[in-house]
Amino acid sequence: MWRASPAYYQFPAFDDIWLDTATYPARNNCLLGILYTGFSTPANLYQPESRNLTFKADLVALVGQFTDPSNPNALVSDAADLMLALPISLLVRTQLKIAYLLLGQLNDIYWTDAYEIYVADPNTTNMTAQQVPNLLLYLFLDLSKAAETQMH
Repeated sequence: MWRASPAYYQFPAFDDIWLDTATYPARNNCLLGILYTGFSTPANLYQPESRNLTFKADLVALVGQFTDPSNPNALVSDAADLMLALPISLLVRTQLKIAYLLLGQLNDIYWTDAYEIYVADPNTTNMTAQQVPNLLLYLFLDLSKAAETQMH
């Protein structure tokens, strides 16, 4: 007697096949788009309260909720915990910190000073502090491209 097999999206196999060469780029591009530009809802949605809404990620506000955002080690650790399903090594966290928060510098004070100046005055004329939102964006963009982001 012939029996139909369970649908591909049903337990227990669904979690093994939802990430493939078609879905990964689509999911990743969606996340990158939201981080870069945000998104808006159209005016013709069924529920009036859902119409014409605009969403933009405020990464400075987000990291402001982390344990110690002025400490680049803690910030990278908290960001990785938020974005990635699997832990990353100290080496990778250090590379992310140096590449994105310290811009190649080796002293953590580079980020700490810039972050504290920016948070105290987002209209600061300090050129390093003015880069804080962009540095956070680049960090989160890098984290969002990691395969571990898709494992949640």
